[in-house]
Amino acid sequence: MADLLTAAQRADYQNAFKDMHETFAREISIYKTKVGVFVATNAAYNALYSRLKNSKRQVKEVEKYTTTARIKYIGTQPEELVNEFGAQVNVRFPEGTVRLKLDLTGYNLIKTAGRIEIDGELFKIVSDPSKAGPFDVLFYVLYLQRNDQ
Repeated sequence: MADLLTAAQRADYQNAFKDMHETFAREISIYKTKVGVFVATNAAYNALYSRLKNSKRQVKEVEKYTTTARIKYIGTQPEELVNEFGAQVNVRFPEGTVRLKLDLTGYNLIKTAGRIEIDGELFKIVSDPSKAGPFDVLFYVLYLQRNDQ
């Protein structure tokens, strides 16, 4: 079966999408809490409070990473344009919802993140990732909401 596009044409389209992403992507900050493993080998360990008797609480270490993503604030579009058909689907995005489109390296950083900072505000992931790309998976799409903590 003959393909409509050659492999070179497909590669050109893929590269055009990557260039568009690099052009419009903005920097975001990703915060991950470093997870430590504690093994209680001391008889003075208090399991109720998860610490040794009379010891100071340990401060969690937070690591900051930066990556680029295309950002779209959902609340700025009319309700009839929520999907491409303009159909009522009874799905409402809360005010302050953000859609991120990331490449693979950005997605690998963000998928286990506790908090994401965009334009000086903290967000949390509220959706499963969806995959986007014309021929192969080039980008991952996630929805975020403001983190009220």
